[in-house]
Amino acid sequence: MIHVVKCWQHTMRISFVSLFVVLWPRVTIADGPSSVAIPNEDAVVNALVSYLEHGSEIQKDFAAWVSVEQTTTGDDFELPLVLKVQYIFAANEVDSWQYWSQGQKSSRGPENNPFWAQYLRNPDHITTLRVGVGPIVRKGEIKEKAKQNLHFRNPFHRALSDVTAIQMNRTSEQYLTRLFLEVAKLGEASYEKKTGDLLARFELGGNGFDVWIDVRFSSDKGMMPSEVVFNSMEDGKVMISNYTRTKWQQKAKHWLPTSFESFTQDCAGTVKQDLIVDVEWKVGDEAPNQLPAYEDDDWRRYFCELFERDCYDHKARMAELSAMRGLFKKSKQTEPSDPE
Repeated sequence: MIHVVKCWQHTMRISFVSLFVVLWPRVTIADGPSSVAIPNEDAVVNALVSYLEHGSEIQKDFAAWVSVEQTTTGDDFELPLVLKVQYIFAANEVDSWQYWSQGQKSSRGPENNPFWAQYLRNPDHITTLRVGVGPIVRKGEIKEKAKQNLHFRNPFHRALSDVTAIQMNRTSEQYLTRLFLEVAKLGEASYEKKTGDLLARFELGGNGFDVWIDVRFSSDKGMMPSEVVFNSMEDGKVMISNYTRTKWQQKAKHWLPTSFESFTQDCAGTVKQDLIVDVEWKVGDEAPNQLPAYEDDDWRRYFCELFERDCYDHKARMAELSAMRGLFKKSKQTEPSDPE
């Protein structure tokens, strides 16, 4: 159960996608009278460590296709700005390689013109390949030891991250370890009587600016974090809240996050940003058994086959256009001439 506390005297309500709660401007996870004995700090630390170790184990050999739809509203936009982004992440620790890529398109840009940035790393170097798709098509450009603009991030770690951290590419095991086990202090914790879930509040900040982080570790999901709320406060007043709900599925002995629903709202209850994320995983026997070939001009094709996705194939498209041009020339040559 989620309890929410009114911030100042605002009473505006908002609803978010299919969430089972109606939220007030300030959101917290608590359970009041229905909670049972307060757990000791070790129980909370164990839940955090288990989650982080789980992500570390998955990262040894996996692939994930991440689909993101981000809707931003505000005074600067007449209409909501919708940004759709696709990510592919894959890694194999034994063979020491990592692959990650990003393609996106905006509701205000060409409908079928995503631009993909791709990175493939082995122990020796990083290779970058950029491919434009749609009306603007560019040949593959490979740069050895290139400085990447997109960092490798296991989507598993989104479950304990706020929207800002995700946007700034901070969602790593190292970042979460420092945040929850070194910087933040455990303020309070309890077990929910009805579900057995572990509810914990972490606090950090100072000098009039504080952050409360409320986390629900679900007992029926291997104590994985299913809800997290970041409340940013100034002089004791909540200025902005970030909420994330995570759905989990057990696969190949792993608990995997399959979707994230997030939003950011200010103290007046105005939603500034909605974020819907779906993740498809390949782990265990389904994980990639080799890295993409370096000589390939589009590494995505390997993962498109792995995930059975219908992806744009530049070579196939050029061959199709060439064949069409050939047929057109042939038909022109065989057209009957006008009688004299």
